[in-house]
Amino acid sequence: MGRKKRIDHKKIHIHFTGWFLINLLALLLIDLQSIRAAEPSTFKQIGVVAIPDGILGGMDHLTYIAKKRQILLSYKSNNSLEIITLEDDLTNPKSTLQSNLKCTFQRIKNQNGVQGVDYSPSLDRFFVGNDGPKGKDEGSCNIFDGKTLKLLKSIPVLGADNAHDGKKNEMFYVAGDKGISVIDGKSMELKTTIDVEGSAKGFKLDAKNKYLYVNVTGKKDSVVVIDLATNRVARKIDLPMSVGVSPVAINEDGSRLFLGCRKTNEVITLEVSSGKVLGRASIPTGVDDVSYDAKAKMIYASCGEGFLAVLKEDTDGKLSLIEKIATAKGAKTSYFDSETSLLFVAVPKTAMNDPHPSIFIYRAIYK
Repeated sequence: MGRKKRIDHKKIHIHFTGWFLINLLALLLIDLQSIRAAEPSTFKQIGVVAIPDGILGGMDHLTYIAKKRQILLSYKSNNSLEIITLEDDLTNPKSTLQSNLKCTFQRIKNQNGVQGVDYSPSLDRFFVGNDGPKGKDEGSCNIFDGKTLKLLKSIPVLGADNAHDGKKNEMFYVAGDKGISVIDGKSMELKTTIDVEGSAKGFKLDAKNKYLYVNVTGKKDSVVVIDLATNRVARKIDLPMSVGVSPVAINEDGSRLFLGCRKTNEVITLEVSSGKVLGRASIPTGVDDVSYDAKAKMIYASCGEGFLAVLKEDTDGKLSLIEKIATAKGAKTSYFDSETSLLFVAVPKTAMNDPHPSIFIYRAIYK
C-alpha cells in the first residue's frame, strides 16, 4: 500500500480565507453601489437639529430667516414657538452631514394651539397664529419683537392658522375660521377680515401681481383669489371635485399654482388665468407643505407618511414624480428657503422610545 497523501490544512485554510474575503469584498461593493444609487439626486442632507425637552406629538409650520440663521417652529403639541439659531453657515457647498448641529435655543411658551408663523424683516417682528385651547372657539395672532421676543400685541383671530408676511406693503395675513384677517404690521391693528365662504386652509401671496390665493375646502373645493389692493374677493376658481386642498405653492411669475391634495394624495397644477388643471402627480399620504423651487422648476411636497416628494414641472404644466426621499414618520411640515436653497423638515417625536424631536436640513442639488 502506498503512503497516504497528507492534507495540508494550512493551505486549505488560506485558500478558503482568500475565497471568503474576495466574495465578501464583492458583496460590500454591490451594497456600496446600491447605497450610492439610493442616495437622493435632488437633495443632500447636511444637518440635524435635535430639539431639547421635546414631548410626544406633532409640529406645525416653520420658517427660516436666512439673515439671522434662525428657524421659527410652531411646536403645536408643546404649545410653544421655538426659535433656533444655527451657529454654522450651512450654505457652504462643502458642508458635510452634522448629526447634531450647534444651535442656540429659545422658547416662547403658552402659545395655545400654535400653528402658523412668519417673520417681517422690515419690522423685525414674528407673527404667530394660535388656534387656541383645544375644544374652545378661540384664537389669536400674537406679535413678538424679533430681538427681545417680547409680546407686543395679541389680536383675536378665531381659529388662527397660517400666517404670511405681505412683503413690501407691511401687511400680515392670517387664515382663520372666518376667512383671512388683514393686520397692519406696523400699527398692529386689524384692518379687515375677508370672507372666503368656507374654511381657509393654505394660502400663498403673489407679491408681484398683488393677489392672495386661498385654498378653501367644502363639497367642492376651490381657490379664492383676493385682490390685495382692495382686500376683496376678485374671483373664485372651482376645482372639479373635493380633493382636500390644503398647502399651496406658486411659480415665479404667478401664472400657476401647485396644490397639495390630502384626499387624493396628489399635487395638481392649476393655471390661474383659465382655472384649468394642467397636470397632476401622485404623492405619498399626509401632505402638509408644498414649496416651489424656481431655479430647478421643482415642487417639493412633505408628507406625513415619511417622505419628501420631488416633482418636476414641464413647460406645459404637467408634473412628474422624480423621487421620494425618506424622512421620518409624521414629518409632514417643511419649509424651502429660496435664498439659500435649504430645505427644513420638522420631525416629531411619535413614540416614547423615539429620540429627540428634530429638524432635518437638506441642501438642493442643481445640475
